Amino acid sequence: MFANRQWYSNLFKKIKKTFFFIFIYPFIQGVGYIIIFLLLFLSQKINLKLAYARTDRIGELVPQFAAYLKLKNKPIGIWYFTKPFCNNFLVKKVKQSVLCWPFGKNLFDFCFVKIKILKPSLLLDINAWCELDKVKTVPRFLKFSNKELKHGNKVLETIFKSPNKGFVCLIIRDNKYLTNTEGNESELKHYFRNTDPKKYFAAIKYLTKKKYFVFRMGKNQKPFHFTDPFFFDYASSKIRSDFLDIFLGLKCKFCISTSCGWDLVPNLGKRPILYLNYYPLAYLPSFMKKCSATFQKIFCQKSKRFLKISEIFNRKVHFAMSKEEAYHKSLIVKQSSSKENLEVVKEFLLNIQSKKQLSSFQIELQKMFWKSFDLTILDESKTFRIHSKVNLQISEKFLRKNLELVRPL
Repeated sequence: MFANRQWYSNLFKKIKKTFFFIFIYPFIQGVGYIIIFLLLFLSQKINLKLAYARTDRIGELVPQFAAYLKLKNKPIGIWYFTKPFCNNFLVKKVKQSVLCWPFGKNLFDFCFVKIKILKPSLLLDINAWCELDKVKTVPRFLKFSNKELKHGNKVLETIFKSPNKGFVCLIIRDNKYLTNTEGNESELKHYFRNTDPKKYFAAIKYLTKKKYFVFRMGKNQKPFHFTDPFFFDYASSKIRSDFLDIFLGLKCKFCISTSCGWDLVPNLGKRPILYLNYYPLAYLPSFMKKCSATFQKIFCQKSKRFLKISEIFNRKVHFAMSKEEAYHKSLIVKQSSSKENLEVVKEFLLNIQSKKQLSSFQIELQKMFWKSFDLTILDESKTFRIHSKVNLQISEKFLRKNLELVRPL
């Protein structure tokens, strides 16, 4: 019975594919060539570009459009928004700021491929990561209407139980989101970016005792087993929405993240961010202002010690490794302990409250780290440079404890 059902399913797919190529594709070709001709003609008169919008992940969507809208003499981009959408509210706001492709995916794909051959310069290519340090103000697609602000503030009033100093957004990465959206194969590559929530309980408790209300952020994440009157597991709650994902990120006092795409929202909202256990080292967000970080260390089992920063780059293990890859290279990726995370959170809170200038010793510590860090590296596809201007500070407590990592070989 099952075999017959499978046979009919395969037959239907073949008929559907044959119908498409006999009847639909010739029409797409005809219309496509007309559109291509018009685009080529118009591009001689105006600065016109064709572009894909990577809308399946916030970490791609937000920097792409923040960088595009800040370009000097920016071209008129015609954007196609790929599905599924990572955040419907955010995509809606972005679409209001740019020119959208008015036809379907098949027609866009056809035009994109042909133009790539005929005139590649007509395709928009932005090194969004390196352009973000030039974004001085909150992008217009991250600004709210009066109605949206009223709704967001009303939600906050229903959650806060007592007077507090404001709220903090905490996002701790686990494997559930990418497994649900892209499958196990994609998640395996990001295995070491996931972390144990229990390692952050002490830090959360410290913040709540200081009367900060803590929102645990995220989407499609595992339940968070922590209870406190000043803590709310928003990611697993019934009120979680695409709108509130953005509203909370832009309105928080500061954010604590283990590194994920969503934390670019508070960053572009000019909120301080503390990155704990950042991984992989190659993508450490060097451009971010008012931000601090710790990162995961790499222990070499053969030499019985942690690799220095320069060695991580020399051995080409600065990009994300799968668990199997690390095993074959006799490497262990090591995260900070609960106590270490707590100490860094205390330091970060003190720094953003006092706003003191760095001492000469602190400046020297930062120089030692960035001198050992390869700022010239390209991304994994070797198409663009990842780092430009350095604004990010590495936690002083973390560096003091791990001075051997930044000392010369």
